[in-house]
Amino acid sequence: MASTTIPYSTSGYNGLFDWLGKDKGTTTWAHPETTRAHCVTSCQRDYTSAGYESENALNQGSSDFIAGNGYVLNTVADDWAVDFGADATVTLTHLAIKGRTSGSNRPSNFIVQGSRTGAYWETLLTVSSDTSIGSGTWGDFAVTDAPACRLIRIVVTGPDQSVTSNVLEFADIEFYGSYVDGVGASTPTSLYLDRFTGEDIVSVGAGFRGLVGLVNRGGWPVADATPSTITATSSSTYGSEGPDEAVDEDAANRFASNSEANPWFKIDAGSGEAWLVEEMALHAKTGPPSNFTIHGSNNDSDWDELLVVTSDPPPANDWNYYTIETDTRYRYFRLTMNDTGYLIFTAIEFYGFSGEPFELGGGGGGAAGGVLVLGAG
Repeated sequence: MASTTIPYSTSGYNGLFDWLGKDKGTTTWAHPETTRAHCVTSCQRDYTSAGYESENALNQGSSDFIAGNGYVLNTVADDWAVDFGADATVTLTHLAIKGRTSGSNRPSNFIVQGSRTGAYWETLLTVSSDTSIGSGTWGDFAVTDAPACRLIRIVVTGPDQSVTSNVLEFADIEFYGSYVDGVGASTPTSLYLDRFTGEDIVSVGAGFRGLVGLVNRGGWPVADATPSTITATSSSTYGSEGPDEAVDEDAANRFASNSEANPWFKIDAGSGEAWLVEEMALHAKTGPPSNFTIHGSNNDSDWDELLVVTSDPPPANDWNYYTIETDTRYRYFRLTMNDTGYLIFTAIEFYGFSGEPFELGGGGGGAAGGVLVLGAG
């Protein structure tokens, strides 16, 4: 592995993105994403129609980045993210953001989060009511005790400096810290996935950051992994709204059974999988189940009762979380409605250990002996 550290001294085009644009310090600068291909930026709502794409944040002043907020206050948080690739990590010690010279919508309330896999995001920095990012000037922010991350993102948590909107926009961004190449992305033998701490401020489609999302990404939950699939079945299907709709990572779809006595939904985590589940999450738009039982099994015949829920429907268009107390790992999980009617929900997710349980300790992102701790609390 090759490691390079670029410490912070003053804000400007002099950090890790500048170094990557110079092809890791070997030649003259070119765009680190679109030319050098050393990273990939993204945004949930890129304002591409007006030419304010996410990659503009790395182009050293030639154009600006703006998320597609529409300059209003709304409940969907804008973000900007960068992925350094499967073989690289960055340990962030400082970041600097340069404000746009147009308008007053400069960042003021946001968090900076990092991840090794895209499954669990750890908050590295919280910024509140900040006004240091000026018109055409840099605001700089120190980050302490950050783990090594493949992905880093900024997520809006409140109004920008205009106070009338929570749009995310800026001219440039620069990172400082250590870059390690050649990390690799081999699949660990056991993975612990805690609930994603920012799930309530991003789109519902980004909510699959547990064990269902893990299997859907081939056992290593990053965007470019070759996906496998969870096998979902049900007692019946209403029209085309089959059980696969609840595990497809698309909250625009839903699963619905026919109206019947005690309809059920079941997932098979797959051969070789056995999850020690600590929590279940259920998402629904309308008509969510309010009385149901969760069972676990390892042979699809003998079922252990794990949880009974009575009159506790999830809020509309949101996730509801349920604690599961068990010391047994299971391959199969079944949700059965304790009533007669339609069983309807948008998505289901589980959190816990994907393989053999291990002692949690230290911060997220550490790997040793085939074990990866992504969330430890």
